[in-house]
Amino acid sequence: MASEIDDLRFPGAGPPGDAGAGAALQPEQRDTQCQRFFPPGPPSTAPVRDYLAHRLIRAIPDNRGVVDNRAAPGPFASPAKARPRTVRGEIAVEDTADEGVSSTLMDPVLPADMAPPQRTRSERPASRASDRTGSPPDRAVALRSKAASGPATGRLPPAILPPLGRESFCSEPGAGSPFALGSASHAGPPEVEADKGNQDFAFHLEIQAPDGATWLLVGVADGVSQATWSSRAAQHASAAFVEAVSASFSAPFFPATAAKLGRDDWPDALAQTFYQRLRARLEEDRRFLFEGRYLDPTWTPQAYREAFLTEHDAFASTAKSWFQTTLLAAALGPEGGFALFLGDGYARVERRYPDRPPEISASLDPTVMISLGMTEAQVRRGIARLAPKGASHLGVLLSTDGVSKSPEAALSRALEQAAIEVVPGATPVLDRALFQGSDGCRRFLGALAMDPSADRDNMSLALAVRPLSPLGVPS
Repeated sequence: MASEIDDLRFPGAGPPGDAGAGAALQPEQRDTQCQRFFPPGPPSTAPVRDYLAHRLIRAIPDNRGVVDNRAAPGPFASPAKARPRTVRGEIAVEDTADEGVSSTLMDPVLPADMAPPQRTRSERPASRASDRTGSPPDRAVALRSKAASGPATGRLPPAILPPLGRESFCSEPGAGSPFALGSASHAGPPEVEADKGNQDFAFHLEIQAPDGATWLLVGVADGVSQATWSSRAAQHASAAFVEAVSASFSAPFFPATAAKLGRDDWPDALAQTFYQRLRARLEEDRRFLFEGRYLDPTWTPQAYREAFLTEHDAFASTAKSWFQTTLLAAALGPEGGFALFLGDGYARVERRYPDRPPEISASLDPTVMISLGMTEAQVRRGIARLAPKGASHLGVLLSTDGVSKSPEAALSRALEQAAIEVVPGATPVLDRALFQGSDGCRRFLGALAMDPSADRDNMSLALAVRPLSPLGVPS
């Protein structure tokens, strides 16, 4: 298999060194979250043709800064960043952290404009629940710390495509829509962006069920900083949730009505569907990344190779530290909905009534985060029923802990600067903030990231509010 993978190129990129289709990607093709995705060129490598056809695109993401659904972020690599020099089909990278020592990968040449941005990674204290669980072995952490200031340049994997053949992980409501829907993700304060880029992810979608009902799907995911391939884990988890809900629409158990929502059979079936979808995605991607010898952009080539590619039975060892993330996601239908909470963060459920004040619940019970060791039973414990309870509207607001762990004063300042309406009261300010869409989420996260007292982490936010059918009102 190694001999086949060694010749892997990005589909449509042409021979190594050829400035073909892969070198001519336009900016709007690069965003991994809310941008429109274009079909990749003809696959050029047979061993992974099927995989590339339905999972991947040839673009390499630049996941720094705000990820939104409008203009794509800047170039893949700033002109000031280190560029790889090519040596006979290899990629040699000047490691400035070790006085100019070169790290050379036996990989095809990437076009010059597809070089990834420089990434550094320093060892951080494990202060978050999502950082404490299943961190890499001490040796791997030490290697990563040693290489922290060197450019992480090498062969990067193609990006993950949106699920269900969609062009984006996000869809904005049209003019006159009865829904409030949106999301955004930000790398956070400048030093966090320089340290690890953005390992968060956020999505918001309208999906139509076979019966014609519109469902709102939203979520945020926080890739674990001390793990490997965390940003891909966050995207896979988000896509698996969308796929699981879509695949369940026609199932007899699906809680499409208030009556079915009250039954006890659907959480088990939904947990099984999500678990199987996610597990298949992670295992497929794990083997693809390992056999292709792709590089996690938060590592330098030498440190990554020593940590994961030189040990006996190296593939099995990746299960301990690859693909770790949180996921807070929800699906809202005409008569209620449900949520899946795996890991920490912030979750607010809001029910609005025509004749009395809204009912707001903003608690989040501790649950296990996503990893290759997660079980189906643990997924089941993360499923929550969002019953209508006679409300006229049902809504959720979800955030990663980069938002929820920021001080109240920083949150209040960011909400004011972003012109987000806040209902007067004595409860925490996030419980009273009235976000309306993606633009407000972007403004708020941008302001919060610049606040000196904000949490030093990536930041993501997603919201959905919808009217409920009168059928959701108990008789």
